[in-house]
Amino acid sequence: MKYLSLATACLLLLTSAFAQEAAEEKTSTEDKSLKNHLQAPPNPAVYPLTLIDGDKIKNLTVMDREVRPISCTLKNISDKPVLVTRIATTCSCLGIKTYNDITLKPGDTLLVEMTIYGRLVKTEDDGFFGKQFVVFTDSFDATFASVEGHLKTMLSFEPSQVIDLGEFIGDVPTWKRVITINTLFDKEDITLKPTTDNKIFNVTVEKKAKGSFDVTIAPKTPFPINAIKETILLAVEGIPNYDPIPIKVYGRPRGINFALKSKGCTINKSRINVDEPATFKTQLSLTTLLPQKGSPIPRRHASKNAVHGTLLPVSKEEDEARPFDNPDTWKRFIPDLSVQKLPEGVKVVFTPDKGCITATFTFDPVFLKSDTPRFSALFKYKDKLIDYFNVNVH
Repeated sequence: MKYLSLATACLLLLTSAFAQEAAEEKTSTEDKSLKNHLQAPPNPAVYPLTLIDGDKIKNLTVMDREVRPISCTLKNISDKPVLVTRIATTCSCLGIKTYNDITLKPGDTLLVEMTIYGRLVKTEDDGFFGKQFVVFTDSFDATFASVEGHLKTMLSFEPSQVIDLGEFIGDVPTWKRVITINTLFDKEDITLKPTTDNKIFNVTVEKKAKGSFDVTIAPKTPFPINAIKETILLAVEGIPNYDPIPIKVYGRPRGINFALKSKGCTINKSRINVDEPATFKTQLSLTTLLPQKGSPIPRRHASKNAVHGTLLPVSKEEDEARPFDNPDTWKRFIPDLSVQKLPEGVKVVFTPDKGCITATFTFDPVFLKSDTPRFSALFKYKDKLIDYFNVNVH
């Protein structure tokens, strides 16, 4: 029985040893995730590098568009040299200098310089963020340290940071949009300055009160038939290291086109007095041309950090100010209308009407008594052909 007990004890010891070895092997195989050794208590037996000032990258408060330089210091706490092959970040919101193949002797330190970009930081619901940088060496597993803090929203927009103009007639350059930007900046001398190289819009900024600004956006010229996808940038002067504020404008300008209600007339000399001027009227109605195919407005995908636009159609604003049954609506088109190939003794006058433009032909006796009192007049809007209008007198 003594021999049996001894054999049993040996078997149990061997079984326990094998089980412990198997468990250690399983842990080393499965646990391949990055270990936050850099900010853990120094332990050169686990990892030779540590952060000696890890608190500098903890509990940060970063403004939403701030560009902030941050740094921390790595130290080799082992008794052997360590080759740092590279240092990388896990988020585009953290920029970092290039650190390739740097040897740290025992006791040496390395200053790790980074830049955090507030506009790129994605946060939790409470504004908290946690980003990492990763240190790679030649002899040890890659390890990381956390950059943590809260993102502070400094801006609010009324009605929106994104203006969706919808579909509108692109030759209307008289409209404008006003966006109010309210800020949490404490300084009194803050100004917003628009860039001057915008080819589509005129942008002006008026300071209403401390930290509050009205931004007025108006087109410089009539729009072509296309999709608008424009970003207006406002530089913030008085706050160092703060990215420009973007305002996005989308829209689908339509072109315009006219159609003749009547394409010709016949005048019977027996029914008129050829010694007096005769008149004939036709109407030009307005149609719109759709934006070019292949130029859609980009869709803004819904996400936690997405900025949604406010639909403020230019066409609605114009219709309310100058409805289409109001003749004043049509006055702006008349200077760009013309009639070509008119013979001597024929004139055309355009007048705004209810829902259209009326073209009135006046035929003087010099034309009515001519040998060939007929012609085809060419109607044009700007440089675009509308249609031919045929006149025949017999």
